Amino acid sequence: MTTEPQAPWANVWTDDAVVHLVPIEDIVWHEFSDSCVCGPDSEPHRPQAAGPDVSYVIHHALDGRP
Repeated sequence: MTTEPQAPWANVWTDDAVVHLVPIEDIVWHEFSDSCVCGPDSEPHRPQAAGPDVSYVIHHALDGRP
């Protein structure tokens, strides 16, 4: 069984404890906001009990990758 190569993704930290997971080399430029053209999903995340809450904003690739 062979697998197709996957296009890379990047984690981008922004202010206010927000992490954006953005596809690299997509067919559109992704804005680091909840109003990006790809319609990203937001998920709260608590990395550790004593640490700050972090929000993940997961952007969707528009070039057809899984």
